[in-house]
Amino acid sequence: MKQLLVVVVVAAASVGCGSGTTPVSYCNDFQSEICVRVFECTDPPPPDPTFYGTSVAACQAMLKTMNCATASNTNPCSLGDSFHADKADACVADLKAASCAAFNAGFNSDNCAAVCS
Repeated sequence: MKQLLVVVVVAAASVGCGSGTTPVSYCNDFQSEICVRVFECTDPPPPDPTFYGTSVAACQAMLKTMNCATASNTNPCSLGDSFHADKADACVADLKAASCAAFNAGFNSDNCAAVCS
């Protein structure tokens, strides 16, 4: 089984202009895509059924509950940081576009790092 290291990005501050992406919707979209990639890129999937469930849908429900249930569209970033909806959208796009090798090596994205900045 391949090791899986995933950086979970927690959604960020005041809602930005443009895409309509909110911190809560970003958190849910990111967690959903993590699950798609876990089941797509690990052999055999999932690496830890107690954490990821036994299907993409089960994984999505678990990760959204675990990581997004307390997400807020009001002040979700650290003090002084702002939420950037364009970076949130680009982060999810980067996750979708990442190769399985990059995902399994510990997905990292400059866009994801800049969601709250």
